[in-house]
Amino acid sequence: MDVLSDVLHHLPVRGTVTGECELRAPWGFVVPKQDHAFFHIISRGGCYLVRDGDVLSLSPGDLVLVPHGGSHSLVDEPTRDAVRLDALVRAESTVTQRGCRRFVGGSEGVTTTIICGHFSFAPGGDLLRTHLPELIHLRTLDDPAVSWLEQSLRAISREARSEEPGAQMAVDRLVDLLFVQALRAWLRPLPPEARPGWLGGLADAKLAEALRLLHEAPANPWTVDALGRAVGMSRSGFAARFAKLVGEPPLRYLMRWRMTLAAQRLRVDPSVSVGEVARSVGYESEAAFTTIFKRYHDAPPASWRRQHAQTSVPQRPRTHRALHR
Repeated sequence: MDVLSDVLHHLPVRGTVTGECELRAPWGFVVPKQDHAFFHIISRGGCYLVRDGDVLSLSPGDLVLVPHGGSHSLVDEPTRDAVRLDALVRAESTVTQRGCRRFVGGSEGVTTTIICGHFSFAPGGDLLRTHLPELIHLRTLDDPAVSWLEQSLRAISREARSEEPGAQMAVDRLVDLLFVQALRAWLRPLPPEARPGWLGGLADAKLAEALRLLHEAPANPWTVDALGRAVGMSRSGFAARFAKLVGEPPLRYLMRWRMTLAAQRLRVDPSVSVGEVARSVGYESEAAFTTIFKRYHDAPPASWRRQHAQTSVPQRPRTHRALHR
């Protein structure tokens, strides 16, 4: 059991390219705050990302993620005034056959090309997103450890411009993979104690094994003592180490993961009863399960299902009709 893959299986992250900007200086645009995560790929030239007064220089081959969808600006110079992106797109743009918005604008200065897109997270268990920083910046040309990411960025850029059949599907799949690659590249240089939440536990061999056991059999009646013995540690030593690196006690993490699994099953399977969901995550008592579920999701299971019932994965737009509309 690969814990990260298990989390992404039950809480899928779906990405899409919303468009490509080819801009000649001077230029600057504001991306307003939204619920999804933004990403920008600098495929040519350079620019600056300005967020909350901080300025970040971006170069060709750079990938920047804004996991919590915070407002930010992209500008050709740090002091440049910026306009809303939707206003910029309405001013002048072209559309390819696939419906992917391609904006060409600006004056006669240096050209910068940026591929923009976003990631959507499944509802009901923000086990991953809450642990991500406000900004992730990867320099593929400067860091040998992530140089392989450059191939993915080039492939996305190529497919985003392509008119060949299947290009949209290819872009969507490449962007899905891009999220996993970016997450691993961001985590790799961080020591276990600097990795947030359960991601820190994955960097410790014994805790990674304990997390694997919990994810492999979440309905088991696990105890701290049993988990400690399973990974060759004393009860107290295991409990302290788990709490330090993961940020919460082992059984609280297990309860959170059970509630995440329960929420996703309620959302995607309308035929399963609340009682069956409760038993599938280790609760013989439907009443006890309902009490805990309501504590984690602010609604009883049946109500939560009615509010969030949908298909098994977050939906992409059928066509990329606008940049960050």
